[in-house]
Amino acid sequence: MRKQPNLHTLGYFILFQLLAGFTHAQTINVCTDFCSKDLSVPISGITIGTDMAIPYGKNGTSDVFSDVFYKKNRCEGDIAGPTICKNDAAYLVYDAYYPSNNDYLNCKLPAVILVHGGSWDECSDYRNAGIVKLCQEFAKRGFVAFSIQYRTGVLVDRNIVPNDPSRTYTSAQQLLAIYRGCQDVRGAIRSIIKRQNDGLNVNYQINVNKLFIGGVSAGSVIALSTAYYQTQSQYDAVFPGISTSLGSIDRNFYDIDYPTYYNFFPNVKGVFDCWGGLTIPIANESNPYSFFSANPKKYPIIAFHGLSDPLFDYQKQYMYFSPSGSITNSETHCLLANFSLAGDPAAQDNVTLGSQGIYDMFKANGIPAELYLDCNMEHGLDDDCVVCSMVPNRTKNTCTPCTFDSDFGTAYTNSDAVYEYMVGRGATFFQTILGGVSTSLTGDSRFVDCKNNRVTCNTTDNNPGCANDGSCF
Repeated sequence: MRKQPNLHTLGYFILFQLLAGFTHAQTINVCTDFCSKDLSVPISGITIGTDMAIPYGKNGTSDVFSDVFYKKNRCEGDIAGPTICKNDAAYLVYDAYYPSNNDYLNCKLPAVILVHGGSWDECSDYRNAGIVKLCQEFAKRGFVAFSIQYRTGVLVDRNIVPNDPSRTYTSAQQLLAIYRGCQDVRGAIRSIIKRQNDGLNVNYQINVNKLFIGGVSAGSVIALSTAYYQTQSQYDAVFPGISTSLGSIDRNFYDIDYPTYYNFFPNVKGVFDCWGGLTIPIANESNPYSFFSANPKKYPIIAFHGLSDPLFDYQKQYMYFSPSGSITNSETHCLLANFSLAGDPAAQDNVTLGSQGIYDMFKANGIPAELYLDCNMEHGLDDDCVVCSMVPNRTKNTCTPCTFDSDFGTAYTNSDAVYEYMVGRGATFFQTILGGVSTSLTGDSRFVDCKNNRVTCNTTDNNPGCANDGSCF
C-alpha cells in the first residue's frame, strides 16, 4: 500500500507556495499551453532554485554497499593505503534544479535525471560546470533537473590491443565501475519517485510519470545502460559474472521501502545522450536491436556526438577485456566475491554502439530519434583544447588555444552557448514526446554540422539546409 503524504510536510509546502507570491515578482504555470511554448530558449519569467545534496543512500541495512578508492591522497585527503573501501551511505546524494516560481499546486513538472561524466574516476564531480549548466538550462525550460552523485573508482588498462591498434583493453575495474554506477542511478531514480509520492519535496513537485534520463560521456554510458538494460539478464550478458561480485542491479541499499518502486520503466519517456555509448554482446552485432526487442519500453532518444571522438566512436567500436595476468584483469577489493575477466585477449568480447549506431538501430525499428553530429568535435566540447606543435592536446595551461569548433553547426564560440543549444533541442524533443506527436516526426532527424530550428510540437524542422543524409566529406 502506498504511504500517504506527510500532512505536516504538505502543509509546509502549501505555506511555501502562498509565500512565493510575496517573494517572487511572478508566479507562473509552466504547464499551461506546454506544447506551444518555444523551449529552444528559456521560458520567460522563470527563476531557478536549487536543493543541494539530497541523500538517497540508506544507512543501517544488512545489505551494505562498498565504494572503492584506488588512489592515495587523490580525492579524499589522507587515505591510508592505496585502496580502501567505504560504505558511508551519506556519500550518495543528488542536487535538484527547478523553477522556483512555478505554480506547483496546479502544475507538477517533468523531470530530467542527469549523470555526470569523468571516466568513472574518483575525482569526477556531479557539480562540474558542464553538468550544472545542463541542469540549469533544463530548469529554465520548465523541467526539474537532477544531478546524481554515484560511486566511482577505476583502474584503466592503457595497453593497445595488438589486432586493433585504435583500441585499448577494457579493465575489470572499468566494468565494475559502470555496473556500480547503474546500481546507484537506478536507486536514485527510485528514490526520486518515492520522495515525490511520499510528499517529501517542499520546494518543487514532479510528475513521476514524466521522467527523462540523460548523461555526459561516462555518465551517458550509465544513463543509456539504465534506460535500455531492463532486465538482470541483459546486465549479466554485457557484464558477465559481475552480479556475483556486486549483487543484483537492484540491491536494496537505497532509500527505498516499497518493491513497487523497482519497476520505474513505465515512468521514463526518453533519453538525452551526450557522446556516450551503449554496449551489447558481440553475438548481437549483426542485429543489435535483437538485444532490446523484448524490452517492454523502447524510449525515444536525442543524441550528440563528435565524428572525431577517440574514446567512443560515433558508429561503433569493439571491446576487448584485459588479458589474464594483469592487474586490470581481476579485482578483489570491495566486492561480495572476487571478479575476473575471462576470454581470449585477441577476441572481441562486446561491441559498443555510438550515437550514430544507436540512432540507426532505433530509426530502423520505428523508434523516434534525433542525432546531432559535429565533424570536428572530439570527445566533448573543446573549450579546453590547445595546440602544441600542431598536435591537439587537452592540457589547458600550455601552448596556443584552438579555435572552438564543437558547435554542431551553430557557429557558437563557447561551450555555454552550445550547451544551451543542446538543452533547447533536448527540451523541444521531450516536449514533442509529451505532446504525443513524436511518432509523427516527418522532418529531418539527423543534423550534421547543421542547426535545427524546429520549435514547439511541430513535426518538421524549418532549416531547409539540413538533410538526413548529410555528411562531413
